[in-house]
Amino acid sequence: MATISKNRPYHWEIQFQDLHRRRKTITLPKSKYTEKTANALKDVIETLLFKANNSDETLDKRTLTWIETAPPDIQQKLIKRGLIEGLPQRRTCKELWDAFLQDREKQVAEGTAEDSTLEADLRIRRRFSVFFDERTMLSELTKERMLEWKLELRKTYAEATIKGTLVKTRTAFNWAIRNGWLAVSPLRGVPTGSYENEDNNRDITIDEYHRLLNVCPCYDWTTIIALARIGGLRPCEVLHLKWYDVKWNENALLVFSPKMKRYPKKAIRQVPLFPALREILENHPNRNDSGSGFVISRYGGRKTNLVTQYRRIEKRAGLEEIPRPFDNMRASRSMEIDAEFGPFYESQWLGHSQQVAEKSYRHYRSADFQRATADPTGMRKPDETGGTENRKDDQADEV
Repeated sequence: MATISKNRPYHWEIQFQDLHRRRKTITLPKSKYTEKTANALKDVIETLLFKANNSDETLDKRTLTWIETAPPDIQQKLIKRGLIEGLPQRRTCKELWDAFLQDREKQVAEGTAEDSTLEADLRIRRRFSVFFDERTMLSELTKERMLEWKLELRKTYAEATIKGTLVKTRTAFNWAIRNGWLAVSPLRGVPTGSYENEDNNRDITIDEYHRLLNVCPCYDWTTIIALARIGGLRPCEVLHLKWYDVKWNENALLVFSPKMKRYPKKAIRQVPLFPALREILENHPNRNDSGSGFVISRYGGRKTNLVTQYRRIEKRAGLEEIPRPFDNMRASRSMEIDAEFGPFYESQWLGHSQQVAEKSYRHYRSADFQRATADPTGMRKPDETGGTENRKDDQADEV
């Protein structure tokens, strides 16, 4: 048990007995430390004494964090009085990011992480280092500082980007906790926000799809847009598609998803060779090339940013700038397939869970509103609009 004397004119005096029942004292100048700090130190001393008396070398996160973030003179007093043998090795932000990224590079080499994950972590480090000096000690990172950083990020980035930044930074902090560099994450209790930004949801109509096709600079780009808008493929899946993945006799595409390769059962899926998509592929000038060749030979399976060239095509087509164009092409197809074939086939063919579809791909479409208001009763029956069986063929013809 420790006691604190408050009647000293110039300092707080904390007294306790060590394991050998010798009385010891730690003093804190009142000109420098408040009563709150003195009481907190008293609680820490009692915890340390209890642990020592019970031969327990572990410390709870709260106590360990308090010791790590205490002023150096208080830390030295604890060491001098034999309450702690020494302090955990103090690490800087630079040391954390260097070690964390080195570990990530090892994961990429082993195939347990993607190159894109490493690239994203490097971007997060740059954003982090704009606000925090890399010489800053990890023990100096607090929840308050994290909230200040979040406010600073809002001056430059969208909410979805801020969430991604905080989530990936939290991953680095969790790595530090596992390796004993931190007791608790400075981001603990900091709301990360949401990935959702409804302002970026935009239906890409079939008319707009054809306008894009009409101004494509080459047939590879005609195919890219068809695979994205009609096939619902992600950009990385488009670039990895090979001619032997096109199963003409089965009217199917075997789509390999680099994003899902860590899950063998989900890495490859079968997508219907929709009539409009089949027509594009049948007319491709490289159709008769080697079966192992990439459908999009322009990029040869290399990772590239398709949005830059897409923007030129979009401008040439006379369309306003569409946010997240490839996400919205995929989302537009997702909603069409869901309306025509139901959520089960939508998730199977597009390669995500129904929960992800509901969260990321469902959005308001003015065409649905117009179709609903075209029926004066609002009670049109399925057989009056062609029914599910008939609408499959109608949509294929329209596409």
